[in-house]
Amino acid sequence: MDEHLSPLEEQERSLDPDDWAAFRARAHSMLDAALDHAEGVRDGAVWTPMPEDVKAALAEPVPMDAQGTDKVCEDLLARVLPYATGNTHPRFLGWVHGAGTPGGIIADTMAAAMNSNLGGRDHGAIYVERQVIDWIKKLFDFPHTSSGLVVSGTWDTPWWGLKISPVINYRSGAPFNVTLGIDDNAVNLAGVDTQGRLLPDGFAQERPAGLARNTGANTPISLVNQIREEWCNDTVMVDGNAEPTEQLATPCLPAYDGTLEEQNFFQVDVRVGRAFGMGDSQVEAFVQIFNLFNRANRGYVDGAINSRNFGKPLTLVGPPRIVEMGVRFGF
Repeated sequence: MDEHLSPLEEQERSLDPDDWAAFRARAHSMLDAALDHAEGVRDGAVWTPMPEDVKAALAEPVPMDAQGTDKVCEDLLARVLPYATGNTHPRFLGWVHGAGTPGGIIADTMAAAMNSNLGGRDHGAIYVERQVIDWIKKLFDFPHTSSGLVVSGTWDTPWWGLKISPVINYRSGAPFNVTLGIDDNAVNLAGVDTQGRLLPDGFAQERPAGLARNTGANTPISLVNQIREEWCNDTVMVDGNAEPTEQLATPCLPAYDGTLEEQNFFQVDVRVGRAFGMGDSQVEAFVQIFNLFNRANRGYVDGAINSRNFGKPLTLVGPPRIVEMGVRFGF
């Protein structure tokens, strides 16, 4: 209690800063420090152990009087920030920890400013969470009646001291490479080989006129189908002989009505662990599940216009569901 205030004045005292301008300046300086840390993290060590004198400095008696914002911020910068977990470093390996993003600094700042409780009522954060859950339901073809919760980082569950760490990886599909599927000019940019013969540049290099590599999203579907229709009246090599395609047993290519982009990638990994004490040592048993929902993330797309598989993914770019179990000892 402030000795200069009466009990009533103490009760009515606001939790707001006494000086908003000074608080704003300090908040800006802390944001700069956070961004400097994020920008320069790759230039330092992956992990820096906390020195014993710093640990001792943190083990101070309970402060019975207010320390002030400046003092707390200075302690954070000197005694905490330099000794992070290390998971934001690009060389951090071996744990299912999210690396975080610079954008997350802004998001967490806004979340702290709003301090929303998503347990109910009618406010903006509720609708953001509902929208994210709806996106997840569509990505995984969950029933429209399903529901869920949005969590991040490590979540302490109320069950047996278990900790859950989810990682969600999403990226949109890129335009794939649309080609003619034939070696139309049979000449490489290199020109000729050592014996003066023309070099074929391969069917993967031949694209419709005016198209560059990976411009599928900007390629009109009408152009693709026009070429597929023309291919029906063209000739192909069969046992070394040129024959019209309409004379082959295989019918002409059907019109393509799909997209010209790869499939979106979406994968959920989760780690569940529980720590136990064993004398002076720490033991943690854990289970890690990669691709929790066993989603088939498909990759390389057949971009040859003259192929019956045109627009279809040919490979998988993510793992099937993988379960790993282990024990970690700290001593």
